[in-house]
Amino acid sequence: MSARTQHNAAPTGTTGTTAAALYLCCRRDRHRDDSEDRARVEGQEYAEQHGLTIIDTIRDPYGQEHDPTQRPGWQHVMKLAEAGDIAFVLTRWPACVSPQHEQAYEADQTLRRYGAQVRYTWRYREVGPRP
Repeated sequence: MSARTQHNAAPTGTTGTTAAALYLCCRRDRHRDDSEDRARVEGQEYAEQHGLTIIDTIRDPYGQEHDPTQRPGWQHVMKLAEAGDIAFVLTRWPACVSPQHEQAYEADQTLRRYGAQVRYTWRYREVGPRP
């Protein structure tokens, strides 16, 4: 991909809100099999709370490739960013981009060069009072 200068205006979705892609790369929990559904709901809630429109939902299987640049889904994310179609990539947490900190950081920096940013959607949900 060629380098591109940052956009002056954020891409907008059909409702006039800022455009985002929802990136799902979830590990299947052996006790629960709804991790992708939970990540999707969290992403949709985050988008609604922050005035974003999800224009695309992109999936990659978790754990098959640590380097996000080698995953078809992440490659699609980068094409959307490079084209200026999205301002944000919503994903649950940094390990969804890569379990390797350096690779997640590099992917984030590449998105920023294209004028897009990663936003993490998971929020700690406290079940009860803390001791």
